[in-house]
Amino acid sequence: MTTPHPQQPDIMSGRANLQRGLETVGGHLSLVNDRLVFTPHKLNVQSDPVEIPLAQVRGTRPAWTKFLGVLPLAPNSLAVELEDGTVHAFVLSERQEWKAAIDDALAAQRWHADPRRPRLSEETDMARNSQARPGASLADDQRSPSAERWEVDLDWLWGTPPGNDGSAATLRLDVTGPGAAHAAVRWMDSLSADEDGVRGEGGWRADPGNVGGGEDHAVILLTSAGEDVADGLEDAADTAYEALSAVPGLQLHWAPQPRR
Repeated sequence: MTTPHPQQPDIMSGRANLQRGLETVGGHLSLVNDRLVFTPHKLNVQSDPVEIPLAQVRGTRPAWTKFLGVLPLAPNSLAVELEDGTVHAFVLSERQEWKAAIDDALAAQRWHADPRRPRLSEETDMARNSQARPGASLADDQRSPSAERWEVDLDWLWGTPPGNDGSAATLRLDVTGPGAAHAAVRWMDSLSADEDGVRGEGGWRADPGNVGGGEDHAVILLTSAGEDVADGLEDAADTAYEALSAVPGLQLHWAPQPRR
C-alpha cells in the first residue's frame, strides 16, 4: 500500500477503525509530520481515504466507541476535532500512545508556526513520555504521593438535573503545595488558546478560579459540554493530572461543581 505522502516517514502507524455515520470503517491510520492519513480496507462500502492536515486540528480527546454512532460501547476511541467543529473518531488499540504522538506533533507544528508560543512544560513532557512508552513511569520523587486521578462521576453528569442534555459541566481542581500557583500557570500556558485567549484542548477549556491562598494555592476550572461531556472532562482531568502530579509536593483535590 502506498500512502499519499511516501516522502514523509510515519511517526506512528497501525490498524484503526473510523466511525462514518452508521458504518465502522476498518483500515490503516498513519501519522506523518503534517497530517493524519486514514486508508480504508478496499472491502469497505466507504473506501475513500481521509487526510487530516494537522493545521486544521483543534485537539484530541479520549472518546467512547458507539454502536451505530449512538450507543456507547467502550472507552477505546480517540476523537480528533477540527477547527470547523468536525470530529473524526478512531477506534485504536493504543489510544494513549496515539494521543501523545498526535498532541506532540500538533505542539511542534504550532511552535514552528509561532516560535514565541511557549513549549510544553518539562513536567508535561515527562508525563506524556511516560504514556508514550509502555512500562515507563516517573521516578517516585517526581510523582506527588497525594495526587490522585479524577474518576468520572456519571451520577453527577447523568443522574442529576439537568442530566445528559449536552449542557456544560465544570470540575474544580484545587492545587496546593509549594509553588502551586506557578505550576498551574505553567500548565495552562502550555494549552492551546483561541482568538479570545481561552485555554484548552479539543472538547474542553481551562479557566483560572478565584483564590486567595498566595503562591501555594491555585484553582483551575475544567469545563466541557455536549454529548461527550464525560469524555471531555476525563481528558481534561487526565491532562492536568499528568502534568501537575509530576511536580513534587503538590496535592490535587477534585470537586464537581453544581450544574444548572
